[in-house]
Amino acid sequence: MIYTSFFDNLNSINSDIIPISIAGRPPEWYEGLEYKKLAPKLSFFKVWEQTKDNEYYIDNYNKLILDKLDIESVINDIYNKLSDTYKNKLHKENRTILDSKEVNIVLLCYEKPNEFCHRHLVRNWFNQHNIKVEEWRN
Repeated sequence: MIYTSFFDNLNSINSDIIPISIAGRPPEWYEGLEYKKLAPKLSFFKVWEQTKDNEYYIDNYNKLILDKLDIESVINDIYNKLSDTYKNKLHKENRTILDSKEVNIVLLCYEKPNEFCHRHLVRNWFNQHNIKVEEWRN
């Protein structure tokens, strides 16, 4: 299963769920995996920071990030970031990260669930491609 959440929630996420940052720059204390292809571009992020124009952000994020990505390539990239231990589990289960009961990941960024955030756009993008992604709930 794939989840989304935020860095401040990391301590409450089950230890068997693999965290992967999708932030442009994770917190200094974060030492986990990163997947920068889903991170927002600094150029439109800075404009959004000043204007809080969510439509501008959404348009740019879709045009500059999501529209340029292929869902299968993203899944393969994420799989390739996993350690051999997790890859072996998937192989033994004859499953993928999409349907595994044992190998779960959480895509992380900064904002709380009720705040505007690109991870919500990422979650919707996965769901539009028939890949179930949910916000992690304790």
